[in-house]
Amino acid sequence: MAQLERLWSLFGKDSVLVLSQEKLKDHPQTVLLAVTEFLGVPPFQQFRSKNVHAIPCLAPMTQAERNHLRGIFREEIHRLEKVLGWDCAHWLAD
Repeated sequence: MAQLERLWSLFGKDSVLVLSQEKLKDHPQTVLLAVTEFLGVPPFQQFRSKNVHAIPCLAPMTQAERNHLRGIFREEIHRLEKVLGWDCAHWLAD
């Protein structure tokens, strides 16, 4: 959240487009259209989706680790939801 607030203080909220990596992964065409509209450039005619920089986890996260991280980030997630108008409940769900 601090990084967003810093960006907004320097450039204003209207000059910053905040996107969800999840939506980019699940709906790349829709997200890329939003980017081109935000930038005021023509939409891409064609693109090929690629999965890059993805490294498989060596071990699954334990429930205790997941709960610990939820405790650390819970308030930050709620602030993001409020400021961005996003529903991030699934980030906190079991």
